[in-house]
Amino acid sequence: MDIWARWNKQTRKCHYDLCFALHGLARGPIERGDPVIIGRSKKLTAAGMRTFNYAWHPDCWLAQAMDHLTSIPESERVSPRGRRPVAANLEVRKRRVSLLQKRASLNHRQVKAALAGDAVRVLALEAEKQSLIPLILETGPLPKRWRVE
Repeated sequence: MDIWARWNKQTRKCHYDLCFALHGLARGPIERGDPVIIGRSKKLTAAGMRTFNYAWHPDCWLAQAMDHLTSIPESERVSPRGRRPVAANLEVRKRRVSLLQKRASLNHRQVKAALAGDAVRVLALEAEKQSLIPLILETGPLPKRWRVE
């Protein structure tokens, strides 16, 4: 939905359901020359693309936004930043990082052996990488890049 503010060019009805309760009888439709918040959404229907326009008093739009924000439970309002840790235990996390570093080292040595043309060494390093899979599964889920297809 696109939303913008402007001065109203025509008389409109406010699309906030509780506008009457918020302003009472004194606040009627949005008159010409009043500030207005305009919203436009497009929906695909069987007849094709339809455009719907909405208009709100600025304070009704803000009240509607606050109603929506207060409907979200407090536990879900602010999510923690960054990745979620796979393992909660510090020892398990250290072991997992150590295994990830070991595989990165094996990858690097494997590339160097491949560039040198040592196919036997490449296969030996690949077998060693595959032996790390059961160990990493003990510490949590298998990373996507570790999957063998």
